[in-house]
Amino acid sequence: MAESESAIPPIKSLKLKLFWLPFLILTIGFSIAIYADKRQSLENQQYIAAKLQARLSLISETVTDWVTLYQYGLRGLKGSIITAGIDHFNYANMQAYSASRNVNEEFPGANGFGLIRYVKPAQIEQFVEYARQDRPDGIFNLRQLNQHSDTLFVIQYIEPEDSNKAALGLDIGSETHRRHAAIEAAKYNEVRLTAPIKLVQVNEQTPYGFLILLPIYRVNSSLTSAQDRLENIQGWAYAPIFADDVLNSSIATQSDVILRIKDIEDGAATLFYQFGLMDDASMAPAATAAIHLYGRNWNLELTAKPAFIDSLLLPTRHQTFFNIIGLTLLVMLLVFSVHLTLARIAQTLAHKTELSKVKENALRLANIELEKKVSKRTKQISQVSALQRSILESAGYAIIATDEDGVITVFNPAAETLLGYSALEVIGYDSPASFHLVEEVVARAAGLSKEFGYTIEPGFEVFVAKARLALVDINPWTYVHKNGRHIPVKLNVSSLRDEQGNLFGFLGIAYDQTEQLEHEKVIAEARLMAEQANEAKSAFLANMSHEIRTPLNGIYGTLQVLQNEVVSIQGRERLAKALYSSKCLNIIINDILDFSKIEAGKLLLENSQFNLSELLEYLRADLSMMASTKHISFNLINEVTHQFWQGDPTRIRQVLLNVASNAIKFTQVGHVNLRVHHELAEQSLVFEVEDTGIGIEQEQQNRLFQRFEQADTSITRKFGGTGLGLSITHSLVTLMAGHIAVKSEIKVGSTFTVTLPLQQAVAPTIEQQDLKAEDLNFSGKTILVAEDNEINQMVVQAMLEPTQASLIFVWNGLEAVNVLETEHPDVILMDIQMPVMDGMEACRQIKATHPALPIIALTANAMSDDINLYQREGFSGHLAKPVELTLLLQKLQQTLFT
Repeated sequence: MAESESAIPPIKSLKLKLFWLPFLILTIGFSIAIYADKRQSLENQQYIAAKLQARLSLISETVTDWVTLYQYGLRGLKGSIITAGIDHFNYANMQAYSASRNVNEEFPGANGFGLIRYVKPAQIEQFVEYARQDRPDGIFNLRQLNQHSDTLFVIQYIEPEDSNKAALGLDIGSETHRRHAAIEAAKYNEVRLTAPIKLVQVNEQTPYGFLILLPIYRVNSSLTSAQDRLENIQGWAYAPIFADDVLNSSIATQSDVILRIKDIEDGAATLFYQFGLMDDASMAPAATAAIHLYGRNWNLELTAKPAFIDSLLLPTRHQTFFNIIGLTLLVMLLVFSVHLTLARIAQTLAHKTELSKVKENALRLANIELEKKVSKRTKQISQVSALQRSILESAGYAIIATDEDGVITVFNPAAETLLGYSALEVIGYDSPASFHLVEEVVARAAGLSKEFGYTIEPGFEVFVAKARLALVDINPWTYVHKNGRHIPVKLNVSSLRDEQGNLFGFLGIAYDQTEQLEHEKVIAEARLMAEQANEAKSAFLANMSHEIRTPLNGIYGTLQVLQNEVVSIQGRERLAKALYSSKCLNIIINDILDFSKIEAGKLLLENSQFNLSELLEYLRADLSMMASTKHISFNLINEVTHQFWQGDPTRIRQVLLNVASNAIKFTQVGHVNLRVHHELAEQSLVFEVEDTGIGIEQEQQNRLFQRFEQADTSITRKFGGTGLGLSITHSLVTLMAGHIAVKSEIKVGSTFTVTLPLQQAVAPTIEQQDLKAEDLNFSGKTILVAEDNEINQMVVQAMLEPTQASLIFVWNGLEAVNVLETEHPDVILMDIQMPVMDGMEACRQIKATHPALPIIALTANAMSDDINLYQREGFSGHLAKPVELTLLLQKLQQTLFT
C-alpha cells in the first residue's frame, strides 16, 4: 500500500509539468501569426502587381493588334496601285478602291486611305498639272507646313475626301516627323508610323494623331539594299489615324485604372493618350510595358485605383494574425486537456499490470503465430507443387529433365508431341542423347574437347558439360522424331541443384524452329527482291533525270542568257514567266529524285551557316510574284532578331517554298502570311504559314503528308500538282529532327506550323554575293568544254562570253584527251554521257597525265551516288543541269583563282 501511494505524484507537481507544453504552443503560435501576417501583406501587394501587369499585357496586345490591322488596308491599296501601275493609277481607280472598302467598319479609327507621291523638284510643275487634270473639279494645289527645296512627298489622293480636304496636296515631307517616317519606310520596305502629330484635317484642340505609311517601288526593281530602295521609291500608301479614336475603340479600359501612353524618342517622352483621372495617385500601384510598333517605341503605364484593389477581394489587414492566434489558443487548451487525461490513465494502468499474466499471454501468442506459419508454409508448398505440374503440362516448349547420370525423369506433354514418344516409354529408361543425330553429337564433342582442353566423349556428356560448370548452354540441334523425321530445335540446358548447391540432375528446354526458319527464309528472299527492285528504280530515275535535264539545260540556260538581251517590259515579263516555268519543272524533277533518295536513306543534310533574313527575302521575292498573279497579298513577318543560323538552308528553303506555294495555290481571295519566331524553350525556329484558302477536311488532313496525295481529290483536280511536295516536306522536316503540323477549317483557311531545332551562328566576316558574268574578268584563262549537245554548247558560250575567257569546245571525251597535246586549258567542264568516249574515262586518262588539271562534271546526272562516284574518280566538282549561271560563275572563280 505504501509503494502504491508513493508511485502517484502529487496533483500540484503534475500540473507544473503539464503547463510548459501549452505555453510553448502559445509562443510558437504567436510567432507564426506575426510571420503569416507579414507574408499575407506581401502576397497582397504581389497579387495586386500581378493582376495589374496582366491587365496591362492584355491592353498592350490589343493596342498592337488594332494598330497592325491598318496595314492590311494599306497593303490592299498598294496591291491595287501596283496592279494598275502607279503611273496609270488615277482618280477613278482611287474612287473604285474606296467604294470596295467600308473604312469605318473594317478599320475603326482610321480617317481614310490615300496615296502619297514621291515628286522630285524638277517634276513638280508636271505633277501638279497632271493632278489637276485627273480630278473632276480640276482643283489641286500644293501646300507645305515648312518651306524647303528638297524632294516633295505629296498627298495626291485621300478618301473619303469630305473629311480630309485639308490634307489634299499637302507635302508631308515639309514636316520633320512625317518626312522621317516616310524615308524610314522606303529604306527598309516596311510599314512605319510617324511620331505623334497634329493632323491638318482638324483644329489644334483635337488630340494627337499619326500617319501610317507603306512604301511603293518600281515593280521590276531588284531591291537588295536601303540605297536601292530609296532610288526606286515612287510613293506610299498611307492612312491618317486619330489616337483617341483608335485606342478608345480597341481598349476595353475600365474605370478602376488609369492608362497613359507615351511615345519615346531620343530619351524624350510625348504623352499622346490618357484614360481616367485619380485624385491622389502618389501611393497607387502601377505597372509599365514597352511595345515597338512600326518603328515607334511606346511606353504604357497602368495605375490602379482603389476600386481595382477592392475588386480583388483580398484578406483585410491583420485578419490572418487574429485567425492564427484564435486557433493557437484553441489547440493550447485541447493539448492541455488531453495531456492531463492521458497522464491520469497511464498512472492507473501501470498499477494494474501483472508480470505473470504478461508472460503467459506472450507464450500463448507465440504458439498461435507458430501454428499460423506452419499452416501457411504447408499451403505454399502445395501451391508450388500444383504450379510446377501446371507449367509442365501446359508449356508450349518440350521440357525434359534427367538425373545426374542422364536418365530421363521428366517428359512433359509438349515433348511427347514434338518427339512422338510417350512419357511412359522414356522416363527411367532412355537418355536424351537417343533423340539426336549421331554426326551432330560427334561434331559437338570435338568442339567442346578443343574448347576445354580435355577429351569429351560423344554421348550424354556433350549436352551437360557446360551446365556442370554452371555455364549457359544454348545451341541449335536436330531432334529425330519417333518416325525418323528431323526437327530443328533450339535447346537450352541448365543444371538442377538443391538449396545447398548440390547437383542432382539436368533440365533441357527445346523450342521447335521449323516455322521460324521457314519464315526467315521467306524474309531473306523478299529482302533480296526488294533490293533488286530498288536498284532498278534508282537506275530508271537516274536515266530519266539525265534525259530530261539535258534538253532542260538548253531551255533554262538560254533563258538566263536572254535576261541581259531583252529590253522591253513585256518581253521581260514573258521571259520571267518562262524562267519560272523552267524552275517549276526542275523542282518537280528534284522532288522525284529527293523522294527516291529519302526512301533509300541516301539523302544527306548540309550543316552550314546561313543568313535567315536573306533566305526569307528570297522567299518573299518568289512568293510575292506568285501571290500577285492571283491578286492576293503575301505578308512576311520576321520576329527573329538574330540573323545567322546553322543548318541546311537549301532544304529549309525547299520546305518553306513547298508549304507557302501550296497555300498560295489553294487561296483565291484574301492573303497568305508567313510568320517566323524563335521558340526559346525548345531552342527552335517556328515557321507558321497561314492562309485564307479553301481549307482541308479532317479526313484529308490525316493523309496529307503521304506520297502522291493531295487535298483536292476531285476528278477535275482543279489545283493540280504531283502530290509529292508535302510528302517530301514531311520527310525533310523529320530528317532535320523537326515536326510539321496543320490546323484547318473548310472555307476559312489553313495554318501549317513547321518547327526546326536550329543553333545560332556567329556572323561571318564576309558574306557571299551573287555574281554576274559582266563583273568577272577571266581574260588570259582557257576553259575547255566537252559537250556533245550543240544547244548546250551554245548556252555555255553565251553564259561565259562576257567573262572574256578563251573557250574551246569538243564533242566527246576522246577529243578532250587529244586536244591537251596542243592546248593548255586552266579548267575543263566535262559532260559525262558522250559518244566515242564518256566523261568518266576521259577524266581517268587526263588525270593520268595532268593530275593537277581541275575537271568539273557538268552533267544531267544528279543522283547522290553519281556525285560521290565523280569525286572518287578525281573530278574537282560537280554542277547539275540545268545549270544556274550564278553557281557556274562561282565554281569557275573558285577554281581559277584559288
